Amino acid sequence: MTFVPIAFVPPQPSPRAADLGERLGKVIQEFELQHQDLTGLELRQALAIATSRARCGAGAQRAVTLVAAAVVVGGLLAALLAQAKSATPPWILAALAIAVALVIAGYLVALRNR
Repeated sequence: MTFVPIAFVPPQPSPRAADLGERLGKVIQEFELQHQDLTGLELRQALAIATSRARCGAGAQRAVTLVAAAVVVGGLLAALLAQAKSATPPWILAALAIAVALVIAGYLVALRNR
């Protein structure tokens, strides 16, 4: 069996991300000059506060997740009721439910990795 080494190359930041990083670095340096006793913990806390406020899309992602879950549950209930009245094999409904769940999971992973 052959071994093929694969080197992980992190993606390059976009020009906007690089510009924002430079600006944040300058602001932090200016603040450190004004407040010589700034600790690393305080800096990490400030960055956490800033990034939590900047995540305005987090609520929308939760809403999409809840709507997707409601659609899946509603679809499964409707399919089970329809299956009870027809001669459809139950494995078809299970395969459909798994397919829908995989599509939704893929969508949520794509949202998270944006």
